[in-house]
Amino acid sequence: MTAEWKIDEFVSYLRFEKRYSLHTLTAYQCDLKQFKDYMLDQYQLLCSTEVKLMHVRSWVYDMTERKLKKQSINRKLSTLRSYFQFLKREGHVETNPVAQIQPMKTGKQLPEVIPEAVIKMYLQGGGQDHWKDIRDRILIAILYETGMRRAELMNLEWKDIDLRSGYIVIMGKRQKQRQIPVRPELLQSLKQYRMSTMDEFNRLPYPVMVTDQGEKVYAKWIYNKVKSILGGWSSSQRLSPHLLRHSIATHLLNAGADIQVIREFLGHSTLAATEIYTHNSIEKLKKTYQNALPDLDAVID
Repeated sequence: MTAEWKIDEFVSYLRFEKRYSLHTLTAYQCDLKQFKDYMLDQYQLLCSTEVKLMHVRSWVYDMTERKLKKQSINRKLSTLRSYFQFLKREGHVETNPVAQIQPMKTGKQLPEVIPEAVIKMYLQGGGQDHWKDIRDRILIAILYETGMRRAELMNLEWKDIDLRSGYIVIMGKRQKQRQIPVRPELLQSLKQYRMSTMDEFNRLPYPVMVTDQGEKVYAKWIYNKVKSILGGWSSSQRLSPHLLRHSIATHLLNAGADIQVIREFLGHSTLAATEIYTHNSIEKLKKTYQNALPDLDAVID
């Protein structure tokens, strides 16, 4: 990154002042590098002060032509908007060239969920004697039952789990903590996993979730492991760690949990981020209602 663009300075601001996660910082850096490369390739712009509204519109048009999803384009525009807001505040540019560009309209995409019965069948299945099997079930159980994010699981340590009182302390986005109660069954499984991990490595690694070699897991490892495990139990085409988070939120809402409680459970900063799960429940209600209605045509006949 060259000094003319101040991208490193912006990322440092997000990291130390806004306390964004490493995953978010990587996404911001990638978006800005793509924009910078496009400006250099198409317009030979060497500095952020040269960027005008027309240049940003050209970039949006190019992404549209390349068939990028509207959600992806909006995310990149959000990155660029925040970037130029920072540059303006620091006195590096006079105006924000993204300010006049509105986000692209997108239809609401409801989060997919895995049926409770499918998750229950896997967690209660056999083959729990081997250390890896125990570890894999703990991986799915923690992601589902606590609703924690992938990055949160990566950084979860044994000191964050109170095996006596049955609580897990999760360090969420922007260093915000939340406390999640653990069911007795999961608590017992965690104790078993802890003992099996000590037996496997003759020590207790400080991270809760470790690889086959006892090392701290990383984002791609968790993604691949979840996809591999659930691939044999679910027909969903969008298997991911986040799918388990979507699933527990929807299941809790269907069971009658208050949406404000679910917001705190998930660690959302605003209620708007949680309200998307209400749409899943409404869709389920519609289907139940329609299935419960008599066949009017048959009645008329």
